[in-house]
Amino acid sequence: MHPTPDEIGFDLHDGKTMNTEGNGPIDPEDPKLIFSLSRRANAFMEKQVEARRYPWRQQGTATN
Repeated sequence: MHPTPDEIGFDLHDGKTMNTEGNGPIDPEDPKLIFSLSRRANAFMEKQVEARRYPWRQQGTATN
């Protein structure tokens, strides 16, 4: 049995997707859901910036 995203520590996720091929019904306006995925990713980053949280920034990285 595969663990859920919650069980392995993700705070935000799409639930248990099982990462199948993705060859279901194709929307010609959003093939492979790439545009809707991009909109959701951008909205997530904007929300994090507004809250002054930057989860994509690694802590303790070296600077030049």
